[in-house]
Amino acid sequence: MRREVAYITIVTDSNVCLPDAVAHELGIRVVPISIHLTDADGRDDTIDPKLVFDALARDETVKSSPPAAADYLTAIEDADGDGVLVLTPAIEFTTMASNARQAATLASKPVRVVDTRTATAAQSLVVRSAAEAARAGATLDAVEAVARDAARRVELVASLDATTAIEHSGRIPSPVLETVRERRAHPLFRFREGAVTPLEIEALDPLDALRAAWLADGGPGATQSTVFHAAAEERAQRLQRLLGGRADIVGFSPAMAVHTGPGVLGVAWLRAPN
Repeated sequence: MRREVAYITIVTDSNVCLPDAVAHELGIRVVPISIHLTDADGRDDTIDPKLVFDALARDETVKSSPPAAADYLTAIEDADGDGVLVLTPAIEFTTMASNARQAATLASKPVRVVDTRTATAAQSLVVRSAAEAARAGATLDAVEAVARDAARRVELVASLDATTAIEHSGRIPSPVLETVRERRAHPLFRFREGAVTPLEIEALDPLDALRAAWLADGGPGATQSTVFHAAAEERAQRLQRLLGGRADIVGFSPAMAVHTGPGVLGVAWLRAPN
C-alpha cells in the first residue's frame, strides 16, 4: 500500500516578521512574544507597533518576555499531523530554544527543535523554507534537514539609528558596542551564527552600505531577500529599489524593536545553495 505524504506543522515565534497571510497560507503556527509598556501589556502579534516605537522614542521603559514552555506546548499539541518542527532564534539572545526543547519533552507527538542561529527576517526565511517543504509532503526528518540547510545559508545585515536600545538590552558584547561607537553614525551590524558583529563599509548613506553588504555576500543570486524596517517605510522602499526590486518589505517585530530601537533598517537573504 502506498504511504500517504507526511503532514508536518511548523511552529515559530512572533519575532520573525512573517506576514499573517504567509503564515496562514503555509500553515505556520506563530507563538507570540509579550511586550510590557509602562501602562499596558500586549502581544507582539496584536499590539500597535506605533505604541511601542513611540514609547521607545520617549525613552520609556519597554520590556519583552519570550514564549514560555507552556506556550510552545500548547501550539505543539494544537497542531495536526505527523509531527512538529519548532524553529527558534539563536539561543545566545533568548531562552526560546530552551523553552521549546522543554516543551518537546512533554509533547504527545514527535517534535524537533532547531535553533536557526539567527532571528527576525532571517529566521522567517528559514521558517518559510521549512514550511514549503512541509507543504510538499516531506517527512519530519526531511523538513528538519531543509531548515538546517537554510539556517546555514541565511544572512542578515541591519543599520540602527542609534545604539541606546541595544546598550540597554545587554545582549551585545561591550567590545562590539565600543567599536561601533567609535566608527560611525547609523552603525551597521551582521547577524550570523548566533553572533552580532559590526561591519565597516565605506559609504556615506546607510542604504548604500546595506546594498554593498548584500552585493558582497551572495545577495544578487539569493533565492529570497527581505527588507525589514521599524517605522522607516520610506527608507525601506528606497532600499528595495537599490536591490533591484527583488526583495519583499516587512515590518520589524515590535518585540525586537525593544532591543534595537525604532528606525532599524536591514535586509535578510537566503544565499543560493553551493
